[in-house]
Amino acid sequence: MIYIWTFFTVFIIAVFISYIINKKVRNRHYYKFEGSGISDIPYVTIDIQGHKFNMIVDTGCGVSIITKNALDKIKYTPCNKSIKLSALTSDCLKSNVVTIGFNIAGKESTNNFAVYNQDNFACFETMYGITIHGLLGNEFMEHTNCKIDYNNHCIIL
Repeated sequence: MIYIWTFFTVFIIAVFISYIINKKVRNRHYYKFEGSGISDIPYVTIDIQGHKFNMIVDTGCGVSIITKNALDKIKYTPCNKSIKLSALTSDCLKSNVVTIGFNIAGKESTNNFAVYNQDNFACFETMYGITIHGLLGNEFMEHTNCKIDYNNHCIIL
């Protein structure tokens, strides 16, 4: 009789754990990269106060970045800090940091962005015909628990 109760208890616990895991998986949002197949650039479009901005998803960058041109179109909260951006150009650029609320794939988020003072973000418009307004860096990925699925050309929120 004790074996039946042990089996029943383990079975109930397994069903409960499976339910919790499946619920988390069902609540995830899959958001396809824009322009999939046009280029190998993993970018998504976010909505900031009704403006649409194309952002590269870049886990190799520690912070998120937004162009000064895009920033001029929206409201933001300045942070009292600055950082140095060194990978985008050969020069090390000092950049102010701002906090911006935005919508991505129907989910609201708030993130810090370093301000990039160039309009043609890393020459993507010239090279690919894509206007890029910045990038979503690793800080965004960790904050939102976002994952990149390169095989299906999407991010998972």
